[in-house]
Amino acid sequence: MAYFTIEHIEAALDYFERDGHPTLISVLTMLAMDIPTTDDPALMREFASTDETRFLKEFFSFDGVPDERPLYVPFKDTGTTRWRATSYAAKSLQRQRSDHPDIFRQRAKRSPDWSLSSGYPPALLKRIGKRLCLPPFAAWFLWRENVVDTQGAVDLLIDRFRLDRDGLASRTGDGVLFDRHGPDDFESIQLGDVPIDEKDILRLLLARDPLKAEQRESDVVDGLVEPDLFPGDWNIPASALDDLGDLKGLREPAFRAVAALRAGMHIIFTGPPGTGKTSLAATLCDKADIPVWIVPATDQWTTFETIGGYFPTPAEDDGADRLDFLPGAVVDSLERKRCLIIDEINRADIDKAFGELFTLLTGNAVTLPYRRRSPDGFRRVRLETQTVAAEADMDIIGVPHWWRLIGAMNDADKASLKRMSTAFNRRFSFVPVDLPTPQLYREILEKRIERLGPIENSKMAEMLELVALLFSHRDRGFGSLGVPLGPGIAIAVLSHAHSEWIMDAGRDPATVFQAAFELNVASQFQGRSDLHERIFALVAPHVADQPELQRVLGIWTGVV
Repeated sequence: MAYFTIEHIEAALDYFERDGHPTLISVLTMLAMDIPTTDDPALMREFASTDETRFLKEFFSFDGVPDERPLYVPFKDTGTTRWRATSYAAKSLQRQRSDHPDIFRQRAKRSPDWSLSSGYPPALLKRIGKRLCLPPFAAWFLWRENVVDTQGAVDLLIDRFRLDRDGLASRTGDGVLFDRHGPDDFESIQLGDVPIDEKDILRLLLARDPLKAEQRESDVVDGLVEPDLFPGDWNIPASALDDLGDLKGLREPAFRAVAALRAGMHIIFTGPPGTGKTSLAATLCDKADIPVWIVPATDQWTTFETIGGYFPTPAEDDGADRLDFLPGAVVDSLERKRCLIIDEINRADIDKAFGELFTLLTGNAVTLPYRRRSPDGFRRVRLETQTVAAEADMDIIGVPHWWRLIGAMNDADKASLKRMSTAFNRRFSFVPVDLPTPQLYREILEKRIERLGPIENSKMAEMLELVALLFSHRDRGFGSLGVPLGPGIAIAVLSHAHSEWIMDAGRDPATVFQAAFELNVASQFQGRSDLHERIFALVAPHVADQPELQRVLGIWTGVV
């Protein structure tokens, strides 16, 4: 058995920093996905920054890296640090693709369909500036693999990324961009007989870029408390919103949300369940280079869950419990330098749960009614929005200028809407996220079925027709009852059906749909006894056991 060694990785990093180029990330991702090389719009395929992000997470991220910037991009011309946030693809690589039509082609502006330009190999060589050696790339991408020798690893790399498809490399010789051999100092390194420990690679990366590796554990610099040590930026260009990954038809709410966030407002996405509200919030934070923390609200929330409170913690010396301040979701997100996303925010009793945070949400500092234990005694806890002098008796938690509270709520949940007071509402911008058009809704479902893969029967096509009929219109199906359901829930139905038919291709469609409905949809009608009969009448013709449907649905609506 033979493996690349840490010496190979170090030599590869030297080579990448000298001769590599970030354009290779997009090209290699496209080749790995078999995105076609064509100028014909009809032959282009869907490709997004989310695909590049998955590629980066697979090959450029390591266990133990800082959450704020988990990607190490080793190629030259990447800025002052090589550590990148997960928004790197959406903010940089996407713009790079748009700016170089000689390498990347897009069917139309804002279209999700892309290809490699028919003349991209020489254009790529011109952009990079020189031919590249494959062995360092083989070491970087295949360090976990057992290889015969370096040239065997090169062959494996060519196959893995289809480098011979367009002549970039060749199994029998050199290609347009890649040479099979070199550099000389790399090929002289001997292979090892055990795989590299991933921790050794991380230590090597941190040693090469210690500035970001440290991630500064304290907000205190030269006696001042700095709220903005971890920069975030809501100045997201409008063009970056053209690609929201798997979130289709949401550019307008995304645009409105970014405008509100730039203006300093906190925001709440509203709309039917399953429309992608929470996913959109996370995607926008990703594009802004701001890490997130997502928590679900409940009707049991108090200020303990949001601000924090005293909680028994074991003492370090004798193990006996003692009371100490435990931060809640908002305070914890500030300390961790994360934007806070609260799902189902209107399920909480807002006035009861947010207390002193009303002042914070208007941009003012707040001293909390708690003290936190420290080596020097107990300190008062203060949430501070400005750069201030550190105080001996004050535990100051900086509030970055980019910090926002982003909520998501289902506007059909009228029972909990009244819990949101006027004082709370005026601190937020409310951004509606509605159903996509019926045509786009169907396209979303069709794309998901493609990803699920083929099965041994043709029943998925029938299931798609039924689901599209019940879910995709405002004036038909569930929409006609005043309870529209977004693509996320419809996708759950299709995914469940696909799973059942993978297990047993002979399953009856009515039985499969009933199971998918009872497992994934019935819960959306919790407490809606007023709609029970209409929902039952809508669904009953498509199920195998109507008495059982009546019972299960009744449990959720409250009729049973």
